Amino acid sequence: MATAVDVGEAADIHPKNKQDVGLRLALAAEATVYGRERPVYSGPSFESMTIEGDKARLKFKHLGAAGL
Repeated sequence: MATAVDVGEAADIHPKNKQDVGLRLALAAEATVYGRERPVYSGPSFESMTIEGDKARLKFKHLGAAGL
């Protein structure tokens, strides 16, 4: 799955910029099938949540350079 809302018009589910969408899908496939995670192929995605008193601590994966 690849996000494409930023490469076209938000009201149109068929972006004209197919090349960028294809590149995003290719990067995701390489990471999923071959384990290649560089360059970063995904934006942050939810991993888990823990409750600590009156606070919730969220953990995300795919943080890019900030997560190194």
